[in-house]
Amino acid sequence: MFFCEKCNYLMNENKCFKCGKSNLRKVREDDFCYFATLPAFKTNIFEGNLKVNNIPVAAFGQGYDYATKKSSEYNIFIPYKFFKEAKEIYRLMFED
Repeated sequence: MFFCEKCNYLMNENKCFKCGKSNLRKVREDDFCYFATLPAFKTNIFEGNLKVNNIPVAAFGQGYDYATKKSSEYNIFIPYKFFKEAKEIYRLMFED
């Protein structure tokens, strides 16, 4: 697995599909990697479940909701070493 330090995305190939950077480095366990973009409500409950399971998380707002005067959705970043656990929590919370 490769990691784009500019975008924080994981890649199967040695080129970032988002910014086009090539010669990516191998991902490290402590790299905060993009996980998902979620609406504000889902972000709050997902973050809470990650924290209960001692999984570090960073959420950065995207867009703006004029009604709430807050971000409408968030990009979620999780250290690579917790990706499998986070995927399972996500699956249990939001998928059938």
